[in-house]
Amino acid sequence: MVLAVIPILMIGTFVYEVKQIQSEIHRVVWMRARVTQDYIRRISNQTRALKLSISHSMDYYEDSILDKRVLHKFKKYSSLKILEIEIR
Repeated sequence: MVLAVIPILMIGTFVYEVKQIQSEIHRVVWMRARVTQDYIRRISNQTRALKLSISHSMDYYEDSILDKRVLHKFKKYSSLKILEIEIR
């Protein structure tokens, strides 16, 4: 009787862990999509204001210094390491 319960508990634990990992991945993907959307919105605003092409704006934005507050917000997301994003 007890031996029959152990595999059921193992399978239940495995299913629970898989669901937790999936929800964490969905959260990170949503966050990255939100950051990308914000990035494109800022580039669009700069492009319209400066009357530049999107490639000029992206070159300028990529070479600019990152805001330390933004990096500080992302340090608490340890799951970014799963997607090979490293924040120092």
